[in-house]
Amino acid sequence: MASLKVGTGSTTPGTGWQIYTTDGIYIDVNTSSANFSSTPVYVASLRSNMISSQWKVDGVDGIYNATPTGFRIYIRWWNGTPMTPAMANQNGWSVDWIGVGS
Repeated sequence: MASLKVGTGSTTPGTGWQIYTTDGIYIDVNTSSANFSSTPVYVASLRSNMISSQWKVDGVDGIYNATPTGFRIYIRWWNGTPMTPAMANQNGWSVDWIGVGS
């Protein structure tokens, strides 16, 4: 039986966010520092370095395009109003992640 490996990390606050649509943005999360040999199971959360309204954000728990070296997250406001990378950057949003795999 192969042993499981746990890796953790965070994106840099306020950087890396890209526009996806007029009401959503995304970030590619690099997990290569964990040295997974196969695609792990990832769990992610949105963090802010200040008091902000990230509690009104949908999508941060959706992991897309997972590989051993990363994944993508798409987010938007719960009510569908426009969201921009500048908003995420201004609020210092980052993604904390945990990966469990081999």
